[in-house]
Amino acid sequence: MEIHNITHPDYDLLSPDWEKWRLAYEGGTDFIWQYLKILSSRESTEDFKARREMTFCPGFAAAGINEVKNSIFQRLSDITRIGGSQSYQDAISADVDLRGNSMNSYLGSEILLELLIMAKVGIYVDMPILDGKTVADARKARPYLYAYKAEDIRSWSCDVPGQPNEFSHLLLCDHLYERDSLTNLPTDKIERFRYVKKVGNVITLKFFDTDGIPIDMDGNEGEYEYTLDLPKIPFTLITIPTSLMKNVADYQIALLNLESADINYALKANFPFYTEQYEPRTEALYQKPVGGDDTAKDAEIKVGPAQGRRYPINTERPGFIHPSSEPLIVSMAKERQLKEDIRLLINLALTTLSPKMASADSKEMDNQGLESGLSFIGLMLEKAERKLAEFWSSYEGGKTATVNYPKNYNLKSEDDRQREAEGKRTLMEAVPSDQYKREIAKEIVRVTLGGKVAKESIDVIFKEIDAAPTMTSDPKVISEDWKNGFVCTETASKARGYEKGEVEKAKKDHAERMAEVLKAQTAPGQARGNPDGQVGQPTGGGEKVNKPGRGEANV
Repeated sequence: MEIHNITHPDYDLLSPDWEKWRLAYEGGTDFIWQYLKILSSRESTEDFKARREMTFCPGFAAAGINEVKNSIFQRLSDITRIGGSQSYQDAISADVDLRGNSMNSYLGSEILLELLIMAKVGIYVDMPILDGKTVADARKARPYLYAYKAEDIRSWSCDVPGQPNEFSHLLLCDHLYERDSLTNLPTDKIERFRYVKKVGNVITLKFFDTDGIPIDMDGNEGEYEYTLDLPKIPFTLITIPTSLMKNVADYQIALLNLESADINYALKANFPFYTEQYEPRTEALYQKPVGGDDTAKDAEIKVGPAQGRRYPINTERPGFIHPSSEPLIVSMAKERQLKEDIRLLINLALTTLSPKMASADSKEMDNQGLESGLSFIGLMLEKAERKLAEFWSSYEGGKTATVNYPKNYNLKSEDDRQREAEGKRTLMEAVPSDQYKREIAKEIVRVTLGGKVAKESIDVIFKEIDAAPTMTSDPKVISEDWKNGFVCTETASKARGYEKGEVEKAKKDHAERMAEVLKAQTAPGQARGNPDGQVGQPTGGGEKVNKPGRGEANV
C-alpha cells in the first residue's frame, strides 16, 4: 500500500509556498542559500560565493509576525476554562503536552506562530493505550496534545461536507527518533505515517513506515490495527484565510538581495584610486618597454599613506577619486521603504482575515480592521480549543469543559498606548460631566493595561473609578483647589488615594508640629512670633530704638 505517496490536491498546490513562507520567517543560512541570487552574468561563481559568505538575513518579516503573535499571546491569560475533569484542569495548568507546557504556553509556542506563518496547523488529542497496564498505570494515564505542521497533514476527507473538523479519513506524518538499542539515545530522525479512518461509528488507527509497510506504534513490521473508542477522530484543524507571510516573503527575498548587493558594493568600491595628469608628448620617454625591461622602474609610481609624490610647478596636483555613492544611497532608501512595507503588508493581511472587514471602507480599516483580524484569530483558537476539550472528555467519559476567549485585541506599541492615553486624559476636562470623565478614565485603563493584567484586576480598577469622590488625582490640581477652598481636606485626601482616617491623624500631627514651632519661636530672647520676647533687645533682632514699630504710624 503506497500510502506514503498519497497527498491531498491542496497539499500539492500549497507546498511550494509553505517552504518559502517558513524559510522567510526562520531566516538564517537556509534562507540565504535558497533565495540569494547572482546579480548578473558579469558576476562570477567565485564572486557570488564570496558575496554569499558575507550576506546576512534581514529578519523584518519575523519581527512583524512576532508583534502580531505577542498581541494575541498577552491576552491568553484572560481565557477562562471552566469544568471538565480534574485531569483536564491539572493538565491545562501545568502539562498539557507531556512536556511541561500549560495550555496557554502550548498555544503561544506551538500553535499560534505556526498558524500565522502557514495559515494552518493541526492538533491531535492522544491517549496512551492501556492494554496490559496495571490499575495504577491506568489511573495515571490521561489525554495529551501534540501539534502537526501544515507539511505533516498529508491528506484528509471530511465526514460531513462543509465541516472540515469532522474527518472520516486522515493521513498524518509523525517525526520520531531512532534510538540506540543499548543506550536508548537518539541516533537519527525517522518518519512514520498515521492513518486514521472512521467507518460508521468505528474509528481505527494504523501506522506505516516511509516505504508504506504496515508497522506497529513501536516500528515493528506487521499488520496492526488499533480501535479508538471515540465518536470522532480526535484531530482539530485550525485555519485562517491566508498566511500573514504570503506577500511578505517576497519582500524579504528582495530585501535580502538588495542588502547583499549593497554590502558587496560598499566593500569593493571603498578603495579610492590615484590620478595624475601627464603630457602625452613626454609619456613615451618613460613608457615601460615590452618584454619586462627594468630600465623604466624609476618612472613607476608608488602610492599609499606612507608615500609622497612630487609634481611640477604650475601643474595640477595629483589626487584620489572614488566611485559615486549615489547608487548606494538610492538602494538604501529603497531598503528602508521595503522594511516599512513589510510591517504594512502584515497589517493589511491581518485586516482581511475577518470577513466582515474585507469590504469595509479603507479609512475605517486602519485600527478597527487590525483589531478585528486579531479577534478573528482568537475566535479560531477558541473554536479549536473547544474541540480539544470535547475530545478530552470523550476519552475520559466526563463532561466537556467550557472555554471562553477575550473578545478584544489590539496591535499597539507602548508609545502608541501612551500617546492615546494622553489624548484621552486631555478629553476628560472637555465635558462637564462626571460620568463622562469616569468612562474616559476606564478607557485610559483599557489602553494602558489592556492585555497586560488579568481581567479581574481591570474590573477592580473600574470599581475604584466608580467609587472615587472626584475624577482627578493630579496633586497640583488638588492642592490648588484645597488652598482656594474649593474642596475640603477629607475629599482631597480621598482624591489622593489615602486611607480613611488619615485626615484626623494629619490634623493631630500638624497641631503638634505647630506647637513645637510656636514654642521655639516664643522662647526668651526670640523676637519673631512673640512681641514680648523683644525686651532687652534695643538694637538686636527687634525694632530699632526711637523708631515706630511695625504697624505704628509716624507721629
